[in-house]
Amino acid sequence: RRWGAFLALGVVFAAASGSAVGTVDTLGGGPRQGNPANFGYTDGDTLNASQFSTPSGLALDSTGNYLFVADRDNNAIRRLNLGGNLTETFVAAAQGIARPVAVAMDSADNLYVVNQGNGANGTVLKFDRFKNLVATLATGLNNASAVALDGSGNVYVTVQGNTVRRISGGTSTVVGTVTAAGASLSGIAVLDSGLVALSDVARHGIYLLNPDTGVITTNAGFRGAGDVFGPPEFAKFNQPSQIAKAGDGMVVVADRGNHRVKVVDSAGTVLHFYGIPAADWAPGWPWPGWYDGAACDNGFGACAEAREPLGLVVAADGTVYSTEVYYHLIRKTTGSGLAGPGTGGGGGGGGGGSGTNVVVTAPTISPNSGYFPMGQVITVGSPNPNVFYTTDGTVPTTNSLRVAMNGNSGTIRWNNSMKDLTSLRVRAFVGTNASAVVSGLASSANSIGVPASLNGQILAGVGSTISFPVVVNLRPVDRVQSLQFRVEVTPDELHANNISDQFRALSILTNDFVRVVTAAQGATTAVYSATSYALSAGGGRTNRGLAISAIGTNSGVMFSNYAVVAMLAVPIPKTAREGQTYSVNVLNASATSDGMQTPVSLPSMPAATI
Repeated sequence: RRWGAFLALGVVFAAASGSAVGTVDTLGGGPRQGNPANFGYTDGDTLNASQFSTPSGLALDSTGNYLFVADRDNNAIRRLNLGGNLTETFVAAAQGIARPVAVAMDSADNLYVVNQGNGANGTVLKFDRFKNLVATLATGLNNASAVALDGSGNVYVTVQGNTVRRISGGTSTVVGTVTAAGASLSGIAVLDSGLVALSDVARHGIYLLNPDTGVITTNAGFRGAGDVFGPPEFAKFNQPSQIAKAGDGMVVVADRGNHRVKVVDSAGTVLHFYGIPAADWAPGWPWPGWYDGAACDNGFGACAEAREPLGLVVAADGTVYSTEVYYHLIRKTTGSGLAGPGTGGGGGGGGGGSGTNVVVTAPTISPNSGYFPMGQVITVGSPNPNVFYTTDGTVPTTNSLRVAMNGNSGTIRWNNSMKDLTSLRVRAFVGTNASAVVSGLASSANSIGVPASLNGQILAGVGSTISFPVVVNLRPVDRVQSLQFRVEVTPDELHANNISDQFRALSILTNDFVRVVTAAQGATTAVYSATSYALSAGGGRTNRGLAISAIGTNSGVMFSNYAVVAMLAVPIPKTAREGQTYSVNVLNASATSDGMQTPVSLPSMPAATI
């Protein structure tokens, strides 16, 4: 189609915070206390005094209030009171602890410890919550490395580098063996499907084992050492270590050699969680690879850094706890939007169980992902009338905001122009019993368009000029450094009042009355151009359009997760009548991840209505 007269505009994005998924904080250990060696053995104040030596596997008790750490080179199991900021020794060498590498916890708060010993005399010990040794479940294990429990009380242990043993009723049997040469199993998690996920630190991949048949299949990786996100046929790891089960069929992986924590979804797609390449670590920072902050992966700015992550566990609310052995740290990631593992068997050392016989059905939310800077109505479904929610990523309690339920349905009016729905948490209660926490999710697919507002339409007054954003939602694996698209406004009725040539794009600044997350997440400002045009739509109608582009790395555009990529100003004619509607379409969008040649798919959202 032929473009009509045009006007070129220079438009500015100002950088805005809040685009990253999740926040990473240090709980304890490492050089924070002025210890130049980074490691040690100190109980007490977790944040300001505690020290560890090669902290490895992790487990949570049924309340989620106590975190257990296999403190390998201190020959101890340490217990962190998360609410009380207190670290203590739970059991140590006197109770049979010898190079512990993994822990798991069942619904009765019995603790299972895998001791590596000297390599050939590993054991599996079971302690009750009073620190008493209940049983020695296995001895003589060779190179034991990880442990997980299923919902039936079976204990799964990886040994000999390539073998999975199941301990049940005092009997230990082999349920799977990796036959590939050089295999070295490092992590294990029992999934809700009954399959067992396994990480191979030497062959750089994730397996799935059917423990009933012994059949082992590859899930992701096994393409040599590398650092590649995406579908299983492309993804790469570098020394994936321990793993943990999350919700929705996902597995969290400590990708030790890449200094990252990653997520593998139920389809085998590998996604970013936290940590950035060593080349992007903050220059001049005294502890390269240890930096708290946003769990972004932009290769710029103050993204959280990791260095040799090893152990993992996922809490019921989706919070992820991790160990990092280079600085001997315990880390915590909140607000990621990751679903918790629920109350089934414990995966990846996480344990499980609600500690109660009352099962509370978890609510549903719709939509459950996306960035809605104009607001949105979230529909909540639940058979229980007592439903509560938070919008800052914290776990809801009965003191949180209440969802107004009408029968089995209710609504939440989402009004947060700086966050997407990964900050939403919803939970149902029956008396003192609670359901699993339902979290908003990161986008599973890329999209560009004008998202529906609270009222489902963009409402405007006759003769007014209204403004609204064009939004991009990205999968966690993607980022954008250049993009271009067209946006057109068209009357829906024949011979209706057309939009004038004052249709334009506005600059987005940090002091705007309503702040939004912009496409300038890597710099102070970014600049794009907007070229206006007009096309006949037939029946006396005109498509009034803008061709918007930010091409090349010099534009300063760089974002991940979600962003406003244009703010539109639409003048409504004075001759328009009440009830008249216009359609807003975003067309022909394209983007790259490097500002040059690597494409990022940007399908268009459905048309918006003014």
